[in-house]
Amino acid sequence: MRHVEADGVRLFPVGLGTWQFGSGEWGYGTAYATNVAPRIVERSLDLGVNLIDTAEIYAFGRSERIVGAALSGRRDEAFLATKLLPVLPLDPIVSWRARASLRRLGTGYVDLYQLHWPNPLVPPSRVADALAKLLDSGIVSHVGVSNYPLSRWQELERLVGRPVATMHRVQCPRTLLRPENIRSRLFGGRDKNKPQSNQKNRNTPHRIVLPRLMYS
Repeated sequence: MRHVEADGVRLFPVGLGTWQFGSGEWGYGTAYATNVAPRIVERSLDLGVNLIDTAEIYAFGRSERIVGAALSGRRDEAFLATKLLPVLPLDPIVSWRARASLRRLGTGYVDLYQLHWPNPLVPPSRVADALAKLLDSGIVSHVGVSNYPLSRWQELERLVGRPVATMHRVQCPRTLLRPENIRSRLFGGRDKNKPQSNQKNRNTPHRIVLPRLMYS
């Protein structure tokens, strides 16, 4: 089985995004949030999809609660990521918001804590300081960014002084998570007649962009 290795972490090539879990704007209703969403998380883990991504803004925390409940008894199988709504991404507010996410997720740590968007009003140095302190606290294993332009991502990583990850969203039909489609699209989908490049990936490990799936 093919995996992606980044900053000492071994992940499935795609992850599961959970924006729709508990969010009324998707129109799925209560039955989806209480029955279907947890089964999606469980099925993803069964198939080896270990990156589970949520955010505090998704359904105003309900997504985190759904994900946390679904991971009960299987937390060690998941690389759990969540995101901060960066209204004021300063220390100690970042720490306070991260700990609130941990309570909703029912866990003592998250594997990846990300800034959901850049905040143009807060100096990057102050943001970097907050992220570095969060890493030092031990309640997050890695920090990252979402929806960041490359230049701001690189600047923040330089200021933090440690790897800063990012992910890219790929929205696709729910049939993708059927086992036969996982195999055909991720493992057997290459054209055998097309020459494959032997050039090594020049990205440093922490710069690998990990796609995450969302059901449409």
